[in-house]
Amino acid sequence: MRLDIDCVRDVLMAVEQKGFGQSYTISNLHDLLDYSSNQIEYTCLKLSEAGYLDITTVQMTQKTTPGIYSVNELTFQGHEFLSNISSQKVFDKTKKICQGLGSASLEVVAQVASNVLSSLINPKMFF
Repeated sequence: MRLDIDCVRDVLMAVEQKGFGQSYTISNLHDLLDYSSNQIEYTCLKLSEAGYLDITTVQMTQKTTPGIYSVNELTFQGHEFLSNISSQKVFDKTKKICQGLGSASLEVVAQVASNVLSSLINPKMFF
């Protein structure tokens, strides 16, 4: 399965919006977002592996990957990454650059977003 950067952003934004101490299930996220349950679950697993999302998993019989019991919180890294891509303008420019590269890991997307944000800030630093 391919990691969809739009789904990544939408999942992070949805988790950020929930109340502190509350959690989501994949079904809850599926009700909120326009992606398949499989796409949301895959995205959450990869965001957890990347250190952006805190999830609780359970080992499922007849599955090689763990099932997600709950999606709990963004990690500090997740908040930092989302802060860099939450602006639609920054996100659109980041996606355009990454698409020009042909393919980009979350680490590359994070670096590109940070650079795009810096390029937008720098001109404003010099009144």
